[in-house]
Amino acid sequence: MRRRLSARLLILDEANRVLLFRFVYRRGPLAGQDFWGTPGGGVEDGETLEQAALRELVEETGLRRESVGSEVACREVALQLPDGERVVQDERYFVVCVADNALSRDDWTDLEREVMVEHRWWSLEELSRTEATVWPENLRKMIEAALSRAHSVRLESAERNVPVATTNPSARDSDQMEPLAVPSDRNPL
Repeated sequence: MRRRLSARLLILDEANRVLLFRFVYRRGPLAGQDFWGTPGGGVEDGETLEQAALRELVEETGLRRESVGSEVACREVALQLPDGERVVQDERYFVVCVADNALSRDDWTDLEREVMVEHRWWSLEELSRTEATVWPENLRKMIEAALSRAHSVRLESAERNVPVATTNPSARDSDQMEPLAVPSDRNPL
């Protein structure tokens, strides 16, 4: 089975709600599947993980950043792609914080327009209570760990007088913020 490297995004608003898309497949090898998942996708030839994460961020949400910071989590999962190919997907997760929940579908592919039927900002409590299928299954724990690490980084930075996340003065819109920088320990949560 082919290994597929994938950049995934944990996009958090000011209330620490995470953005998820609902994927509903009506035809093809994945017909009948209905689940919620994080934005992101495969790394293309010649791309770094960060470049793929930034590209996916723009394509799936319309949000633009200069960086997505460090990887905060990873997981490996065997899955089937929409074209029927079975792969072992190596998913790397990055946190992006936003102040505005406005999104754009302008750069979606035809397949994304067909299968990504809605989006929603989920609280951690809602993730715990839902009966819907959400991928990854441990998303709440992944977010909590990233937030805990971010809090630790903020405390350490405050002690040393080092800023962690600041508004990007060159951003076109007021909602453009630098991503939260958190250390990567490749902890498979």
